[in-house]
Order: sequence, then structure tokens, then C-alpha cells
Amino acid sequence: MKYNQKRLPTQYFSFIVAITEETDFLLAKEQLIAKTRILQMQSFSVSPLLIPSENEHKFTQICQWSGIYPAQDSGSELGNLGESVKARRLIGKKQKRELFKNESPLIASDRHYNAQADINEQEIDNLLIPDDLESLAKIAKTELKGKIALFYADGNKFGKIQQHLLQECTTSESTKRAQRHFDDEVKKYRATFLQRLVEVIHTHSANDFPLEVLMWGGDEFYFIVPAELGFKAVQTFYDISKDWQIANPDTQASPYKLTHAGGLVFCPAKTPLKVIQSLAHDLAEEVKSTIGPELEHQTNAFNVMALESIDYPTESLSEFWQHHYGEQLGKIRLPLEPFRENWFQLIANLKTLPKGQLYRLVHSAIEEWRHGAQSQHSFKEQLARLDETTTKDTNELENDLRSLFTLVQKDHEKSEENSSDFSSDILPWIYLIELWDYLPQEGEK
Repeated sequence: MKYNQKRLPTQYFSFIVAITEETDFLLAKEQLIAKTRILQMQSFSVSPLLIPSENEHKFTQICQWSGIYPAQDSGSELGNLGESVKARRLIGKKQKRELFKNESPLIASDRHYNAQADINEQEIDNLLIPDDLESLAKIAKTELKGKIALFYADGNKFGKIQQHLLQECTTSESTKRAQRHFDDEVKKYRATFLQRLVEVIHTHSANDFPLEVLMWGGDEFYFIVPAELGFKAVQTFYDISKDWQIANPDTQASPYKLTHAGGLVFCPAKTPLKVIQSLAHDLAEEVKSTIGPELEHQTNAFNVMALESIDYPTESLSEFWQHHYGEQLGKIRLPLEPFRENWFQLIANLKTLPKGQLYRLVHSAIEEWRHGAQSQHSFKEQLARLDETTTKDTNELENDLRSLFTLVQKDHEKSEENSSDFSSDILPWIYLIELWDYLPQEGEK
């Protein structure tokens, strides 16, 4: 395969090819998936580089970025890199702009996206896109400089929805048409979100463009923005995707709602990227576990964690929550529904509370839970004292709090643990105090 500078460096890729003689589309698809997965598991996990034949090339060092491939002395500040790593870096830098341009033609008809783009290709070419996460994190207007927000989203039961759509078909041609329709619709939906996200970031950051897309395809994606834009970016996604649905193009039977589980991590920009990617993925998986497997119960929801230092959890999430909050409270921590339309006003109302006093109150409640001495009456009594330090009624503020941080009930079951009145009282307050600095201020909308 000849290398073309305008294309991806395919000589560094390896491909799996499988063949089936099955004529039924659904069965053929399942067979091919199974065969390719078996072949992948039987293949080497690392593809060897093409070693140049020239004698002067000596591969005596290991690539400093991958830690696997042989490297050549690059003579640059980047250090000694493998050929494929250097090629991917070059392509990646170009793709930062090309992704936005390539997605634009996919934007569907008015039923998907009614607004006109606020930014054109020429403006994208002129945007200052950071080369690294530390530079990205410095593009901030608040005290959150140096911190980033990484968001991961994964479609809920997209495979099962796709299977249901294909099973509604009566001919091979209609099955293929339904498959293409599903793939195209998901791509179009993704494009509408990316277009809107670009506009939100451009409006916030003027000439700078602090967005790093780590993965974009299928039913999942990762991206990074400065920490102060974390909740805006996440809410932009859930706002635009709340009405996403898909139906069989031929039968037009009742459509299936397309929803996503998300994981949001706030952390210093120097935190190892692989660690926060894995953490965001685990947060989203915890959402899926909470929602449960039933198709009719799927809903948009996300999980969030704020790391205040480059230290990060080394145990499972369930173990971390129990270590962090105590065994009882850690077991009933629940993810959140997307924020409501008036979320900026709710935040403004809640930020009239004295942060220091609120922190002490919540910390005290967590310690009571940790030692098994929790008292709903005691907590309510302490909350009532906040009336003395704010002009707003604490009952109204509690309603605002529940509206902002709406908990997703576990697997739609009302167990004694996850339906406790006190747990639903304390958890939103914990979210508020832990995420206080990351919730946008009134003037940042």
C-alpha cells in the first residue's frame, strides 16, 4: 500500500478481514463480528514497524511516547519517537481542524438541526487550537486555569436498538437499508452536536479554540475542554440530544429513543490522560449499571467526579466511593439526570449560600454517616440555621438543589438503601459542595 501524504499513514495499520458464505444479512453480520473478534484475540497486540533497509538507520532506543516501538534520534525537543508515533502526531494535528470541516456536510435536514452555523470554515482555519492540554487549560477566564474537563459519552443499548430495527425488516434489501439508515442517522446526530459545541466554545473563547477530541465515532466519543466549560459542554450535548430517536425507514414503527450514559472528570491538566480517560469510562459504565439493562428504562444520565490534585483513584469506583464517603453513603451514591433549562438560575440561587458554612455542614453529615450516627433530624436542623445567613428561604433552596441535581434511581427499584429520604437529602448537597467551583457563575452564560 503506497503512502500518500494527504491520507492516513496506512502502512502503520493492521486490518482484520473475515469472510462468510451466509446469505441472511443478520446472520452474516453476527458471524463476521464473531470471526473478526476471534482473529483479533489471536493476533499480536503490537504491529511491527516497517524497518527501513538503509544501513545507517539504527533502532537502538525505545519510543519515549509509546514505550513500545523502536525509535530514531529525532534531534528535537520531542525526544526519540517511533516512526508511526511521529506520523500519527502529524496527522492528529491536522485532524484537529479537519474533523470539524468533515462533519459539517453530514448535518441533516431541519428536523435534526434548524439553526445556521455561527462559524464557517474560514473562521475554523483562523482559530488558535492548543497543541497540548496544559496550553488548553490556560485558556480560562476564571480561577480554574490549569484544570480541564474530560467528558465521555456512550450510547445506551444502541446494539439492541439496531437489532430490533433490523428484525422488523422482511427482505434482505430492507435489512441493508435499515442498517445504512441507522449508521447515517447516528453520524448526522453526532455532527449536529459537534457543530453546536464548536459554536459554544467559539462564543466563549473568541479566537482561541480550547477543544481536544480524543475519539469520535460509532456510538461513543471523548473530548476535553477547559474546566470552566465542562458543564456547558456536557449540557450542550444533552440539550441537543434529548429528542434524538430512530425508526425503521420502511416500516416507520414506533421510534426508539437514543440516549447516552456520560462520565465527566474535572482534574489538573497534568493528570495522566490514560487515567482520566479510563475514569470517565468507568463513571459512564456505573451510570449504565444504575439504569439497568431494560430497553424501556434507558435514559440520559451522567456521573461526575472532581479531582483536586493529580492523585487519582487506584481502586474500583465502588471501593473509592465507600472509602471517600464511608461504606453506607458510598453504596448509595447515584448519578445525575441532565440539568434543566433553568440551570443557570438554579446555580445563581444556590450560590447565595455561605460556602464555608455549607462545607462544614456537609462534611459533618458525611462523618456521621461514616460512623453510623446519621440523623435526618440533625441535618435538617443544621440546614435551617442557614436561614440566618441568607436572604432566601432554605426550603426554596432545597427545591432548587433537587431540581439542579436530580438523582437517577438505581435500576428503577425502590430498595431501602437507595430510596432513603435522608440519602436523597444529603447526596445533592454533597454534589453542590464538591462541584461548587466548577458550576458556571451567572455572568459566564
